[in-house]
Amino acid sequence: MSVPLRYGLALLFVSAVFVLAQAVVCYHPPLSFTAFALSAIACTFRYGGTKPDILAASTTRPLHGSGLQPDLAHMNRMTAELAASLAHEITQPIGTARNNARADVAVGSSSRELEATLDSIPTLAWRAGADGCTEYINKRWVDYTGVSLDQTLGWQRLAVIHPDDVARLRHAWLQALTSEQAFDAEARMRRSDGSYRWFLIRAEPSRDDRGAVVAWYGTSTDIQDLKTTETALRRSEVKIRRLVDANVLGVCIWNLEGAIAEANETFLRMLQYDCEDVVLGRLRWTDLTPAEWRERDQCAVEELRSTGTFQPFEKEYFRRDGSRIPVLIGGALFEEGGKEAVAFVLDLTECKRAEEALRKLESDFAHVNRVSMMGELAVSLAHEITQPIGSAHNNACAAQSFLDVQPPELGEVKEAVACVIGDVERAGAII
Repeated sequence: MSVPLRYGLALLFVSAVFVLAQAVVCYHPPLSFTAFALSAIACTFRYGGTKPDILAASTTRPLHGSGLQPDLAHMNRMTAELAASLAHEITQPIGTARNNARADVAVGSSSRELEATLDSIPTLAWRAGADGCTEYINKRWVDYTGVSLDQTLGWQRLAVIHPDDVARLRHAWLQALTSEQAFDAEARMRRSDGSYRWFLIRAEPSRDDRGAVVAWYGTSTDIQDLKTTETALRRSEVKIRRLVDANVLGVCIWNLEGAIAEANETFLRMLQYDCEDVVLGRLRWTDLTPAEWRERDQCAVEELRSTGTFQPFEKEYFRRDGSRIPVLIGGALFEEGGKEAVAFVLDLTECKRAEEALRKLESDFAHVNRVSMMGELAVSLAHEITQPIGSAHNNACAAQSFLDVQPPELGEVKEAVACVIGDVERAGAII
């Protein structure tokens, strides 16, 4: 481009810049007008070169005629201010964009680290948006259910919940979303093999600086073994309660210090007390035990502390009226190292009466047996005695006959008398 043409364009742009600069100073136009003015200045330097004094010299004469009396130093200063202002306005959003980009990179990195952490924890973990829709599930969740992330997005994760638990779980989840409070519920989740196991499902809201919920982080913990144990425990409790309420034998709950905390009707009836006495703390097994049985009770307590149970043994209790009742008692601690125990008490009153009747019967039978033996002995003695007596009688009769013969047969008489003496001696020996 020729020099005259270039300076002609420069003269044109300098005039425009002057007018625009005056407008900027007086009216403070918006950023778009300022950008236009700065563009005009750039064009001035492009076509007029980098020597403002030459442009000023070229423009002074025509501008003198206009009466404006331009000040080149003022124009240069105003141009610099416009350039600085425009640079600030342009670099500010550029810097903001750069910072946002860096923040997005940092957030993305943090998100990946968080997901890697969630994949490594030994439980099923997930994340949902503020609206409750699933956004992420960890690897253990996928491995357990056999369901991918795409199949659980939104509310689809309820598909692995047992049909009987879906409505209850959905209602509880909606309540948590509404109240923005922690979520806690139990439900059965389907495993990849089609079986169901019980899980404890919990979630906590994540909030921003203003306190608004931006996400939910949750875990699903397998509690099937705990549920199985609880079910077995409930069944045992039902059986024990039935045993207690059946009143087949006395049952009481007591502690090692001596207090009776609970007792069934059978136990209270055998001691002539009622429920009010238990509630008011009037019953203590230490006070109900006679002094001669307390040492045996202490042995049972020591056995209970060392083994958790004590073998049944017989003892006595005082009734309300002061009489005694024989019982058979056995028991066990509720938990190892605890102080509460349960005791099963059997009333032995009828048993003791039966034993006493049996002892009397045995005594009577022994007496009858002795009498019967005496009779048999008497018969045997009578038989044994009558035999030598009869023989003595016969021998005496024979001796008398021998004496009546004339002359008497003294030899025969002597022999018969000897037999009589032998029979008498034998009878004496038997007696």
